[in-house]
Amino acid sequence: MKRFIFILLIAIGIGNAASAQNFSSLNEVKFVDTEMYEEYIDQVFDCCYYLVQTPFTKKDAERVAANEFIKRWVKGSPSYTVKVSDKVKQLFEEREELISLYYGCYLKVSLEQDETNAQIIEEKALDSIIRYCENSSNKLKMTKGMKELFELKSNGDIQSIDEYFAMKG
Repeated sequence: MKRFIFILLIAIGIGNAASAQNFSSLNEVKFVDTEMYEEYIDQVFDCCYYLVQTPFTKKDAERVAANEFIKRWVKGSPSYTVKVSDKVKQLFEEREELISLYYGCYLKVSLEQDETNAQIIEEKALDSIIRYCENSSNKLKMTKGMKELFELKSNGDIQSIDEYFAMKG
């Protein structure tokens, strides 16, 4: 019986190790032509999902690698862009960890929903980030502006970041 449990634990350990993310290998990817961007969409999805499903840690090498890959992919992609408006930067108080998460959320919305309207994508990405930050186990705090935006939207007082900034006037 002990042998069976030991073998079962080893099998589970090997399965977990095999399924663990290793985004650092994506640093080696060199985009030489436009077709390569399409070839790496699945890896971009994986990176986006990792960012929104994993608690924030500054020293998470996989998070850093996923962010860097997303930014490199978007920078050269002929089909996709990520727009970080001045309002978003102001809302995030220029905090790099929020802006990096925004890249992942923006791209995830764009890819999943095949959405092209930048305002719609921006709002959905912001909602996703606010939900992420609301979960205290993710260890990423909202800015004061994000809290205000969330409260106003929750109460039905506003519908968008544009309305938030118009109200702040």
